[in-house]
Amino acid sequence: MESTSPPLLNLLFLSITGVLHHSAAASYYPKEARPTKSGYLTVNSTSGSAIFYTYYEAQNSHNTSISQTPILIWLQGGPGCSSMIGNFYELGPWLVNQEHLSLEPNPGSWNRISDCSFLITL
Repeated sequence: MESTSPPLLNLLFLSITGVLHHSAAASYYPKEARPTKSGYLTVNSTSGSAIFYTYYEAQNSHNTSISQTPILIWLQGGPGCSSMIGNFYELGPWLVNQEHLSLEPNPGSWNRISDCSFLITL
């Protein structure tokens, strides 16, 4: 019987290898795969709670003005369920290839016509 790694383990592996081998990160993450913006937004500085976001601009936004481009905010949650699963396995611009642990373009990406923001509460 063939064993497959859960999606969360694959994401963890890709994240760790990108951090540990920062100088070689380009081989894991194509330049085009980097988000337009990403970072942390403080929710409560006393408790240290924050929201991590990854934002991708619309690929075909040149046909519309910025004010006319829709924005999609993706919230996916529950214990052990991160919005990054939606980002890398469902609707983000890049999909994780589980066989080679690499990224490949997603032909069905939702950011083809809208800006996409993936949020994770920490």
